[in-house]
Order: sequence, then structure tokens, then C-alpha cells
Amino acid sequence: MIKPIRFPDDERAHATIVEWWYFNGHLQDEAGRAYTFMSCLFKADPRRIKLPFFKFLPLREAYFIHEIVTDLTSGRQYRAVVPLALASADSFRKPLLHVQVADWTLTAFPAATYELKTAQLRLRLHSGKPPLLENQTGYLDLGVKTTYYYSLCRLEAEGILLLDGRRVPVTGLGWMDHQWADCGWQPNDDIWTWFSLQLDNHLDIVAFRYGGKVQTTLATASLRNGMLKTTRQVQMEATGTPWRSAQTGAAYPLEWRLNFPEFETTLTVTPLAQEQEMVFGPLNYWEGGLNVIGTVRGESVSGVGFLELAGIPVAVGRRQLFEQALQEEVAQRAAQLKHRVTGVAQSQLRTVRRFLPWKK
Repeated sequence: MIKPIRFPDDERAHATIVEWWYFNGHLQDEAGRAYTFMSCLFKADPRRIKLPFFKFLPLREAYFIHEIVTDLTSGRQYRAVVPLALASADSFRKPLLHVQVADWTLTAFPAATYELKTAQLRLRLHSGKPPLLENQTGYLDLGVKTTYYYSLCRLEAEGILLLDGRRVPVTGLGWMDHQWADCGWQPNDDIWTWFSLQLDNHLDIVAFRYGGKVQTTLATASLRNGMLKTTRQVQMEATGTPWRSAQTGAAYPLEWRLNFPEFETTLTVTPLAQEQEMVFGPLNYWEGGLNVIGTVRGESVSGVGFLELAGIPVAVGRRQLFEQALQEEVAQRAAQLKHRVTGVAQSQLRTVRRFLPWKK
């Protein structure tokens, strides 16, 4: 049964196999230096996510975090990956969205305002538009799976970056995705090319091509007034020479020409930085900011965006090495979490014993 997405209830967690809260954005500091960022919190059912070795974790819910901040002036990147963590006791227990996992915290406030705190970000985000419901309903049937999915496509951002011990005041434009689904990792199908596009005429578009043998292509646009339009007539043409990762050997096409005939929109996108690959065991993907130019109904436009490429093959033999490294790190963190939880339980038991008339 398809359920309509309801706010603010569906901003919180769902009892599904996988779920994530994802942010990207383009920021500038007071000196005019430009930065991009991506930060994502993942929640998974270890028994059903179908990631190697996760099913052996003694947890009902597992969380992991991926983040990358890029200083576009210097070219330096700041990555943070937390492969396993627990949510705080008060996560998802407040009337509005609140979750804290390790040093990653997301809190919602009235009037469509959010606070994101991470290892490298302290941002206040205000949504300037109603939520963008992908496919106009927020429900997608991808042939091999179904998912719920909405975006906050125009977030006014203000805050600081924490880089090399420095606090850098910034402002800019952000984007947020929230997606949940009752399906595990499917290597033969979890292949996608995804774009978030924010144009200076306040037209915002999310567009993707998903799947292996069964492919789904879709774009949903949010107009200046927040009204939505959806089309399956999406043309994605890779141009230029793919960038090849020295770490994995994967070749990522980063320059694209996008055509949306029903939106009367044609766009050309180019990467702001190339070395934006993220590796998480057997999973590798490219995630980075874009410069956008083109036309909408014959008028010239420009803007910014983000590109995510997943399912690009790695060089033969390397995937096993990445998987083994992640397995060892997750096992170590699982042992640390178990020790911490056991210690807390023993401390609570000692406290209870102090106030109960135990008999010898």
C-alpha cells in the first residue's frame, strides 16, 4: 500500500532496511573562497542490508556516516567516514526531527529550519521552498525495488566550516535528500547517475538514471513558486574524457549534457573538482559539485549542482582489498561499542542496587 508522505512525521526514521539523510551544498567564505560539501547519515538493518559481514553485527540498527568538504581554491579535500556508530537515546524521540550519531547531529526547528552539526560543519539551513516530492508523490517504483524519496531543494545556508583547527564563517546554498526503502544492497541493480541542479532563476531539478538491466529515468522540477513537474523524457549524454581514480581504477564520466524537453531546458554540467571519490568497502561512488550553464525556454541560465555516480566498476582485485579493510574496521568498532554498552549497563545496575533492599 502506497502511503502519502506527511510532514513533519516522515522526516524522522522509518522501520525499513535502509534510510539516509543526505546534504550537499555550495558555500563561500568572507574572502570569497568557494567550498562544496556532502554529508550523509545512513541507517541500516544489519541483518537485511546485504552488505558483506554486516549481518554478523549484534545490532538491530547500524549507522554510518560519509562526508567530504572541498576547498575549491586550494583543491584540498577533507573526508570523514564513520563506518559504524550508535544513535543517541533521544534520537527520533522529539516532536520534530532530531538525531545524533557520533559527532553528526541533525535537528529540525519550526518554520522549515534545520541545524546540521558534523565533524567539519556547523550549518543553519532554512528551506526556501516546500519539499520536492520525487515523481510528485514521493513514491518511486524502480522496477526492482520501491522507495520513498523527497528533497529540500533550496536551503539557505549559514554557519562555519571546521578545517585544520580553523573556524571559517560561510554562507551559501544547500540541498537535502531523505530516502527510505525496504531493500538491501543489489550490486547488479544499484547503478545510478544522479543530479541535483539549482539554477539562478530558482528552477530546481533532481534527475536520475537508475538500474542495470532494468533502468528507470526520471526528473522532477520545482518551479520558482514551489509547484512540481515530473518527466521521464530525460536525455543524459556523457561528454569529455572520464576521470580515472588512482585508488580504485574506476573511470567516472564527469561532464554531461542534459536535456529535458518537457521542461524546455538544456543544460551542460562540468565538475568543480575531479578527485571526489568515496570508498566504503565494496561500495565506491563519485560525489561532487558542478557548474551548470544552459537555457530554459530559450533564456540563458547558470547555476550549481551535484553529481553522484554509483556502480562504476573498480579495477579487478581491488574490491576485495577495500572490503577486507572495512570489515576489519567495522569489527573493531563493533567490539568497542559492545564494551561501551556493557559498561553502561553495569553502571546502571550498580545504581539500582544502591536503592533496592538486596538481601545476602
